[in-house]
Amino acid sequence: MKLFFSLFGLLICPFIFSQILTVNSGSFVSISSGSSINLDGLEIAPSDTYVISGSNDVSRSITAATAGGNNSILRVYNTSALFSGFTGTLIFSYLDGELNGIAEGDLVMELQADDDSWTTYVGDVHQTNNTVSYTFTEAVSFKAVTASASGVTLTVED
Repeated sequence: MKLFFSLFGLLICPFIFSQILTVNSGSFVSISSGSSINLDGLEIAPSDTYVISGSNDVSRSITAATAGGNNSILRVYNTSALFSGFTGTLIFSYLDGELNGIAEGDLVMELQADDDSWTTYVGDVHQTNNTVSYTFTEAVSFKAVTASASGVTLTVED
């Protein structure tokens, strides 16, 4: 029985929370302007060269982010260290089965700041391609990216 649960955990856990990029301490990944990197459905296309320094991990979860009783879709990208000073375009891909009851046309991009607050960005929703994109002309910092409904975002007001 113990072996069954161990095998179950090894086979199922990677599907719940999967690490998709690891940058070791002292290392970095540089993304030049005019190029992009696709991290299992999160495309990062900086307007200026952007450097992801180590130690940092990027992972994808199939658990919705929640705040103030509101939920995101069932795809959330998390970083172990803050991405800061980013300008350029983020393209967030999703599957229809991850919408979590949210209408595709209502999707907005959500970024989580270092203080755990969420900020909503109304971008372009491409229902045929299953993407939400937003171009940041002002520098942003974030540690998580997801999508939620425009009327019931993850932003919590005091």
